[in-house]
Amino acid sequence: HEYAAGLAAVTVGKARRLPVVVSEYCGDFLRGSLRRRDIHKARFALNRADAVLPVGEELREALRAAGVRSRMEIVPNTVDTALFHPGPPPGPEEEGRAKILLVALLREGKGIPVLLEALAALKRKRRDFLLQVAGEGPEGERYRSLSRALGLPGEVSFLGMKTRPEVAELIRGSAFVVQPSLCETFGVAAIEAMACGKPLVVSRLPAFERTGSPERGVLVPPGDPAALAAALDLMLDRRSEYCPERI
Repeated sequence: HEYAAGLAAVTVGKARRLPVVVSEYCGDFLRGSLRRRDIHKARFALNRADAVLPVGEELREALRAAGVRSRMEIVPNTVDTALFHPGPPPGPEEEGRAKILLVALLREGKGIPVLLEALAALKRKRRDFLLQVAGEGPEGERYRSLSRALGLPGEVSFLGMKTRPEVAELIRGSAFVVQPSLCETFGVAAIEAMACGKPLVVSRLPAFERTGSPERGVLVPPGDPAALAAALDLMLDRRSEYCPERI
């Protein structure tokens, strides 16, 4: 799984004469942010694999552009519907506030500063929302500081890392799920939310356009706080119009 592990796998595979298959999801290929030495590692590993399995078409094309010439087959990520499924309607909203959920690693590319700026703008119009952030990462402290600087300590709650069952419960307890990513190879959190019947506010990226539709939520231009604020405002007003079964 992923080219860094594939580097070891192809070495062992050659020594033992075993076929090696590498699945790939790394968004750095799409962003073009891999260092030169990492590109060499990726080419070495993936070009010696018997097959490479990217999670989406855009990633496959980015791998080709990076010099990967192995046989490639797209194998999308999956969702465990025994764990992620609709539940009873959320209970009474705390202090009349709708819970918006973001499930993401706290790192560059997830669009979290854009989301915080959007919420700061939205707060000037309304305060009937609470963003819950499930996840941790290298930018966690910076994002917490930004939330405080934007005057959002009462509107944003950082929950830290959660187990998969805990994430499923958080999704079922939310009004809707937001994914403001600037780049995604697939977007597992979005399909987990859909499996729970929750509407989405997501960036207009190819990974989300494949699964998004007007029946499932709202697509917004990535990196645009004003557009995201407007989409969140709309979803807060119209979330009850979405059909969980259809999602």
